[in-house]
Amino acid sequence: MYGFACVVFEVLAGHPPFLRDDDMALLWAHQYDDPPPLTESRPGLPPQVDPVFAKALAKNPDERYPSCLTFVAALRAATTGGGAGAGPAPARMGRPPG
Repeated sequence: MYGFACVVFEVLAGHPPFLRDDDMALLWAHQYDDPPPLTESRPGLPPQVDPVFAKALAKNPDERYPSCLTFVAALRAATTGGGAGAGPAPARMGRPPG
């Protein structure tokens, strides 16, 4: 979940959530620093995306979204102004039942 959130952050911001001069500082940031608000890099995004990323990049795994699917649903809701159930249900891959 954390790694996926880092990749989505980088895709949207144009840079990873943590930039440091050396590897140890970067590891420290991933372990202890709060992620910057995405809207600092992308002010055109709604401010509701910041708490979504704060949860997705939480240091404690128990405080993160339980799955990438729930993270994407929360991000979609934050960017469209809808509630948690906004938009169509995501498609599932695999064989149809029956």
